[in-house]
Amino acid sequence: MNVKMADSGLYELDISSPSGSTSKKFNVTVSNGLKVESVRERDSLILPTGLDQLQRDDRLTWKFEKTIIAQINQTCGMFTVYDAVLDGRFKDRLLLNKQDGSLIITSVRLNITGLYEVERNRASRGFSTHKTFSVMIIGGDDMLSVTEGTSATLLSGVLEIHQDDVIIWRCEHGDSVIAKISNGTFSTFDGADGRFRDTLELDHQTGSLTIRNIRTEHAGLYHMDMIGSRRTVFKRISLSVCPHVRSAEVVYVGVAFLLGLSLFVLAVFWRSKICRQKEKRCKYNYKKSAIKLQQRSETEGEGKKKCGEKDLDLMLPLI
Repeated sequence: MNVKMADSGLYELDISSPSGSTSKKFNVTVSNGLKVESVRERDSLILPTGLDQLQRDDRLTWKFEKTIIAQINQTCGMFTVYDAVLDGRFKDRLLLNKQDGSLIITSVRLNITGLYEVERNRASRGFSTHKTFSVMIIGGDDMLSVTEGTSATLLSGVLEIHQDDVIIWRCEHGDSVIAKISNGTFSTFDGADGRFRDTLELDHQTGSLTIRNIRTEHAGLYHMDMIGSRRTVFKRISLSVCPHVRSAEVVYVGVAFLLGLSLFVLAVFWRSKICRQKEKRCKYNYKKSAIKLQQRSETEGEGKKKCGEKDLDLMLPLI
């Protein structure tokens, strides 16, 4: 049999026999297969209904993990989103396409991975259809920086893991598996060269991985693959480790800084003092030169006056 969604509807069976006839009615609902939708974290996602146009008597219900997040009632022109449910993870992120009823999720995050379902009912034709989506989020690179000797927690991005979730943590060093969660079993490994020996711990609720007593050799790129029946998440975390600075080194650095600052201030003060002395010397020399010039002018003036008197005496006639 090759049943299609178009085969949904109300079916009636008439059974005739010598003893009489009976009639039975069947409301047939056809659900299509699971469709996987993948999107990168912080991008937008469209879950299509598969319709070209909503009909006047269409009623659509969108669900996430069995919780209603949006509804459409064409009879009264109602388009409603319930973005406050499930701890508000869909807050201001849900939109409905008023032409075909598709659901739009903006700026997706890892906590909205899982199963989505749209149910369509048409009152005039007495049938319903279902469509299911498994949403897979490909996480962007997270950046984490810690100091050597402390602990670092690589977050899975989910609040709670499911029983059928398989989580694998890998490190770029040899691309080796360093932690795994499967069928309720939590396992950690030392790594290809043993650098993770006695340092790893898995969170049994979220699947996050903690590295204790971290060292610079633990720096690098980490991958998390989470695969389950209701969600699929791929995530990368770039971890950088800053070398630990001992207290004595901090003191030396502080002393060196203060000494350098003191020398700088002293140099500025000394240069300023020299400039003031030069300026004072220049003013003194200028004043001294002005006095000499004035004295010279006065001397030359007196000389000219005497010469004038002498010339006048020579010009007087003899009696």
